Amino acid sequence: EQKLYQRQNIGRDLAIKLRRKVVAHRITQMLHDIGRMTKTIVFCSDIEEAAEMRTLLINMNSDLCKKSPYYVTRIVGEDKEGKKQLDNFISVDEPYPVIVTTSELLSTGVDCKTCGLIVIDKEIGSMTEFKQIIGRGTRLRKDKGKWHLEILDFRNATAKFKDPAFDGDPEPPKGGGKKPKPYKIIDAPEIPIVSEPREKYLISGKNIRIAHEIVSVLGEDGKTMRTESVQSFAKKQLLRHYQTLDDFIQTWTEAERKQAIMDELKEYAILIDAVREANPALKDADIFDVICHVAFDQPPLTRKERANNVKKRNYFGKYEGKAREVLEALLDKYAKNGILDFEKANILEIPPFNSIGKPTKIIKLFGGKVAFEQAIRELEYQIYKSA
Repeated sequence: EQKLYQRQNIGRDLAIKLRRKVVAHRITQMLHDIGRMTKTIVFCSDIEEAAEMRTLLINMNSDLCKKSPYYVTRIVGEDKEGKKQLDNFISVDEPYPVIVTTSELLSTGVDCKTCGLIVIDKEIGSMTEFKQIIGRGTRLRKDKGKWHLEILDFRNATAKFKDPAFDGDPEPPKGGGKKPKPYKIIDAPEIPIVSEPREKYLISGKNIRIAHEIVSVLGEDGKTMRTESVQSFAKKQLLRHYQTLDDFIQTWTEAERKQAIMDELKEYAILIDAVREANPALKDADIFDVICHVAFDQPPLTRKERANNVKKRNYFGKYEGKAREVLEALLDKYAKNGILDFEKANILEIPPFNSIGKPTKIIKLFGGKVAFEQAIRELEYQIYKSA
């Protein structure tokens, strides 16, 4: 039908395949940042959207879905199999399900003490509904490491945090009177939803991306919501951790595993991938360059530029035959995928290395494990060496 379709129509009257993929990818990226076993509820526009979102998340997290078919589960009123998993999701001792997609079922009457991520991709009509939805994740469970809650909002529903109706008036009325009561979550009984048949259009969509992303953080006073860009937020967190560029470079250079640095930065909620997506100039930049650029305003190099700098120095001249071929292939892997590829346990078992020989044979080309690891460290040093 020819008419103006707005945000409130998406998912209800108009389903866009590519938009669903963009949302599922961002959720997956978020879980990579905060922990892939973080209990998560994804609120969708209707049960059909919840089913499609489940399928997309399964495809994007196939490695963990192989460990358990319940890693991603849809739980809606009409799905008896999914509802059977509700008790397991709520349990503080059961790891699965991890991600639950739903439309209405989990907004009321469900106490998810270890839920660490709420995803909102449906229109939230009332303040009561908003409080009920975020209430699914506001329980603390310190013995299980649950100290905080993340909300990933695709519908600007979190604007309600700034609504005076969210928490009552901040000051008591002049001349005395009772102090306003803080809001509380009321677990209302579940109201059966009568679904009416409606026409829904399904389109593929094109040129869809996340155009703007901001981070809002609840202040230390427990009241103030601070809103800023992802990059600004990341910069502040990085500068808390590394006071100077030299501090960061020294830490990066000395780290035997760069993944350890990335794991540590996740504790500071630094979303490197989100920063990269927010800035097209960083699309092909190394993790190292993203951090240096965001925190210390350094001009970023692409991974390909760093790889080419290594080749220009003729660093490989001291190696011959298959050993040189291995290092050149590693550098090409870096240029394509980044430094963390070096640290994968099975790196020597995948193409093109498996065509050179088995891991034990490749290591022998360098004279043993110690010499091979030393060659890798030297290559990393060359990658990050100043031009």
